Amino acid sequence: MTPVLAVAADAAELGRMHVQSWRETYPGLLPDSLLAGLDPVQRGARWAEIIATGCRLFVVRDAAGIVGFGSCGDQRAAELPYSGEITALYVLRRAQRQGVGRRLMDVLARDLAAAGHHSAALWVMHGNDPAIRFYTALGGRPVAEKDNSHDGVTTRSIGYAWDDVTQLFHQQTGQPCATPV
Repeated sequence: MTPVLAVAADAAELGRMHVQSWRETYPGLLPDSLLAGLDPVQRGARWAEIIATGCRLFVVRDAAGIVGFGSCGDQRAAELPYSGEITALYVLRRAQRQGVGRRLMDVLARDLAAAGHHSAALWVMHGNDPAIRFYTALGGRPVAEKDNSHDGVTTRSIGYAWDDVTQLFHQQTGQPCATPV
């Protein structure tokens, strides 16, 4: 399961996978009505637009289809003094703890480094404990918090950062991760 660049033909499947991952990850953190109302077709259309802009979006597939994806680019949050941002990272529950997230973080960090970014940050929803443990295990540290409002729902996000994106390289030491995360 190697990350590859997404192409326009992946958009509909990305929309379905994105909605499925939200429904698996955010019960109890987001209202059930919001999760039930997510539209895979709308999400797919949005991913098609994003891919068309040239966004660097990587997907991981297994025999059944896309099980994870991630994207990165320039830092969007003025309050974070890190040049790069991991803008999305989603892995379906069935593919978690198999190294999919780790492989995606590796390719995203390498992509950021190739684009000249030396540091990076990302936002994770407060209460998403599995993701928080994952980012902490990868050496990320909490550096900021902010409130987000979407569809009448306010959530709290935590900014996690890496001063050196190369610490996210999977093979940095020549050894694979001891524990797939």
